[in-house]
Amino acid sequence: MIKYFIVAFYLLCWTGANAQYWFGPKVGGHRTDFIYQESTYKSDSFDVSTDYGLQGGFMMIYQASEKYAVMAELTYERIDRKVTEKEGNDIEVYSKSIYNYLSIPFSLRWDFGREPTYYYISGGPKLSYWLGGSGEIYLDEFNEARTLDGPLPYDFEFKQKKGGETNHRAVPQANRFQYGLQVGAGVYFDVATGGRVLVDLRHSFGHSNMGFNGNPDFTFETYQENFRYRNYTLSLSVAYLFEYDVQLQRKGMSTIKESNKPKKK
Repeated sequence: MIKYFIVAFYLLCWTGANAQYWFGPKVGGHRTDFIYQESTYKSDSFDVSTDYGLQGGFMMIYQASEKYAVMAELTYERIDRKVTEKEGNDIEVYSKSIYNYLSIPFSLRWDFGREPTYYYISGGPKLSYWLGGSGEIYLDEFNEARTLDGPLPYDFEFKQKKGGETNHRAVPQANRFQYGLQVGAGVYFDVATGGRVLVDLRHSFGHSNMGFNGNPDFTFETYQENFRYRNYTLSLSVAYLFEYDVQLQRKGMSTIKESNKPKKK
């Protein structure tokens, strides 16, 4: 599936004599909710906090016409998840995980409006790669066994069935490549410096669970980490874009070639 998106993006971006490209950095924030495969996991068993975090990256836009464009991005996202026991639960649980992602959102865009302000709606797939992360966990069984005075820190491990070390815990069946869909809307306008400012609001629906349950390194006497969930993210970002006009560049190159030709005597 990734290959198809890359090929489609390449064909769209490198065809057309009048193509316009906009590219530049983007920064923003997000709210992420965790949707579990078991619908009663959050309502009956545990409290799972909503994450509010930051993201940043690089955006590239291929402007095919006044109404249609293609947006592609390379974005770093950090998502934090915290699980605690519900009030009245017989066990004490504190589990905090930090996930680092490299994401490639790919959207088709429909523009409307008039100068100086334009609006758009967009939609398309989102591909994310789970780079790694870390976390810490504390259970009351640690205190009973007198094995640990505070939370147990760890780093995620993907290559082994068991981490082998206390501070490395394995998720051998992790879904590191994750797929989703996204829909969004936004506004953009040109500024006096020659660039363009774009404000984007987007909702991403994850379709891949983080992994499977039953991992030995995350299974304890009274608690088992649940990886059967996906991320639903609402994000707001701002980008500053620079223009690259293919037609003007070609005219410039033609002018240089003409000026370099030897003059007839």
